[in-house]
Order: sequence, then C-alpha cells, then structure tokens
Amino acid sequence: MSEWFRNGQAVHGIAPSDRGFRYGDGLFETIAIRGGKPRLWDLHAARLARGLRTLGIGGVSTETCRQQVSSALLATGIDIDRAAARLVVTAGTGARGYARPATQQPDIVVEIAESPPLADAIYEQGIVTRRCDTPLSWQPALAGLKTLNRLDQVLARREWQDETVFEGLMCDRDGHVICGTMSNVFIIADNEVRTPRLAHAGVAGVMRQQVIDLLAQSGRPAVEDDIGWAELETADEVFVCNSQFGAIPVRRCDSREWPVGDRVREVRAALRDAGVAEGPV
Repeated sequence: MSEWFRNGQAVHGIAPSDRGFRYGDGLFETIAIRGGKPRLWDLHAARLARGLRTLGIGGVSTETCRQQVSSALLATGIDIDRAAARLVVTAGTGARGYARPATQQPDIVVEIAESPPLADAIYEQGIVTRRCDTPLSWQPALAGLKTLNRLDQVLARREWQDETVFEGLMCDRDGHVICGTMSNVFIIADNEVRTPRLAHAGVAGVMRQQVIDLLAQSGRPAVEDDIGWAELETADEVFVCNSQFGAIPVRRCDSREWPVGDRVREVRAALRDAGVAEGPV
C-alpha cells in the first residue's frame, strides 16, 4: 500500500505533459522512515543537490524537499514508525520537444509506502544473487545520480523469476562490477574493503556512503576502484547495501559461494551503532 502527496495534499495523477513522464527529466530519492523520521536525510539531500545542479533544475531547494516529505508524513494514514518515502522532483510540465520552457516550474511529489522488515535469516545466512547479462549504460555525466531513468535496472530485473534470487549484480561495458539492480556492492579481500568506482555508471547510494564514512572513521577506509568479475569471485566476503535494508551479506552468486564473515558483521554493527538498525542484533 502507498499514498502520494503534493504539499501535504493527496495526489491521484500526474500531468501527461510533465517532463518526468515524457523524458525521465528528474530525480528521486527513496528514504527510509524510521520512528516517523527520515533516516540519513543529510546524505539524501547532498545527492539530490548534486543531481539538481547536474540536470539544471532550478527553483528547488533540499529544504523545500524535506518539508514536502514532512508534510506527506503528517498527512498519510500509513504507519510511519517504519515506512519508505519516495521523493520525486521533475522539471515540471512543458511543450513537446527536449528543450525546457524558459521559465521552469519544477514539480515535487512524495510517495509514502509500507516497508515491512526483511526476515532475520536474510541477514544471518546471506542472500543468493546472480550475474545479470544487461550491462549498465556508460554515462559519466549522470554517474552516481538517481535519475528517473532506471531502464537498465528494469531490463536486468526481467532476467530472472526465481524467488530464491534476492538480487542481480550488474557490470559495465568493460565487465567491471558496478552495483546490484537495487543495491551497491562491497567486497572484502585480504581484510581490505573495496567498492566499485562509480565514475561512469551506477548510483552512489546513501547507505554506500554511510558505510564508506563509518569505515573511514574507524581508521580502516574502504577503497573505491575498478573491480573485475574475477576479483569478485575470489573475494573473501561480499555484501550489498541500500537505504532500506542496510547491509546484507551475499552467500552465493551463481555457482560461487562465500561465508558470512566477521568483516560483514563488523560493518553491520557499525551501522547499528550509527542508527541503522536493520536485521537481528
């Protein structure tokens, strides 16, 4: 179940001339709501601000977006002790053609949705993944951002119907591991934590950034670099993360298996201490 709001009022449709609908001209953030409050809002706001600058969508501040989320949380009938908020910012309506109107009127809408917790066993035993055939598009200008165009992920997610597969791992055109369809990827090799460099493709998730920040604070920083598929397969541990479920160990990808090791547990403990309490203690 979910509900949509604009300025705290229910929304039941979107203008066909909206540029988000026409061209994917916009951005979104999927924010975990815990205890009635947005989690990791500062990281969401920072990514959103980068995206607004990159796309040239003016007249929108991250403070206005925060207020829109707050208004939606006050208006919804959904239990906001644990929920998800999808904040969507589009370039607004316009005539046919790629050129935007001289005067922009961006639109902001917020979805509040139920967000039930994952089973404890997922965190304790790890998840099954698969390698996707669909490559991620190579676009340095948009790399790291969460634009409304998610067709790479849509195509990749169509590749499997097996309900035992939790996530699909995606590579770029050169075969470098980039991310999952809905998550970021970390590997641990020789006790070093590494995560793919997102210079040309992929979304720089807020939970990814939180993990990077916490590891830096611990004095054992993560390394961001190119990771080939063979390096993933020879890693000692693998985990994925996103804004909703925190960090989850990967126990298998196709025929390769990994243990649920101590470093993944350490990352989960650090996240829990920082307020990201997902899964069992």
